[in-house]
Amino acid sequence: MPELNQQQINKKKAERLLAQRILKDKAMYVVSLGALPVILLCILALIFSAMHLEAESLAVISGVVSSVVISLITILSSLSGADKPDPLVEICKDLISHMMEDSSKEIILDDKSVRIQNKHSKMVSGNGDLIWGKDKKPKK
Repeated sequence: MPELNQQQINKKKAERLLAQRILKDKAMYVVSLGALPVILLCILALIFSAMHLEAESLAVISGVVSSVVISLITILSSLSGADKPDPLVEICKDLISHMMEDSSKEIILDDKSVRIQNKHSKMVSGNGDLIWGKDKKPKK
């Protein structure tokens, strides 16, 4: 088998990650097709159990039903695109990766400025917020 150069290795990794992502998305789609009916059946089973079982048995049933319903709701919310990356987290990841490349750098992130200190110090500042600019910060 011939040796692969770095570009070919990166291409193969990207293809494998793409195939893995497509497979994961297909599986989540198939699960989501049955998610709503399963959630309704679980709720109906819980109501039926509440009418006919005693408290000790009902606790077991409610624990199982709640974990199934929560996992199905998580799958449905991830399919809707609810989990988008936080831009501040992405910026921090970039800063950390730059610091790992050269350990002599020190990066300081303030409200209004960023300072990168090493033998050639740099400072970036602005009128508005450094991350959001003149836009309003989202309320969380």
